[in-house]
Amino acid sequence: MSKRLLYIILLISLAFNIAVFGMFTYVKIYHKAPFRHPDFRHHMDNDNPEHRDDDKRFFNLNMENREEIRKLRAEFKENRRDFMKTLWKEDFVEQDALAAMETSINTQQKLDRTLGESLIKLRKNMSKEEALKFINEHRERMKERYKTDKHEFMNKIQPKKGVTQ
Repeated sequence: MSKRLLYIILLISLAFNIAVFGMFTYVKIYHKAPFRHPDFRHHMDNDNPEHRDDDKRFFNLNMENREEIRKLRAEFKENRRDFMKTLWKEDFVEQDALAAMETSINTQQKLDRTLGESLIKLRKNMSKEEALKFINEHRERMKERYKTDKHEFMNKIQPKKGVTQ
């Protein structure tokens, strides 16, 4: 082979290697998972048995009506989808759209009420320190999940770690 052809093949190979290396670097640095799973079971493998027992206790309290909440979420999602379908039907009937909207709103209210009652029950079983730890961990999960601190209402609820009232 001629020297010029080998030089061209070398440059092409070098370009491909740089492209592959750049792609892996880009993926590693900029394309992290958009969020962690919102479940907090990952705290259960803590080395401190005292913390592990607390986490299990809160996890079990939080799981008591998890199936009901899951069903309500699915029902709300389906009702919201039905409402949107009624809006875009060719033969639009306002009464049908209003009925679908009311169904969706009622399901959302049931879901919010169930979630709220679950959180109240969970909070009743926590001390002030446990509640502070729980809300701070929730805030951190929200920041990781959405890659932002835009949930300012969470910042107003409790002070961040290390901040006293």
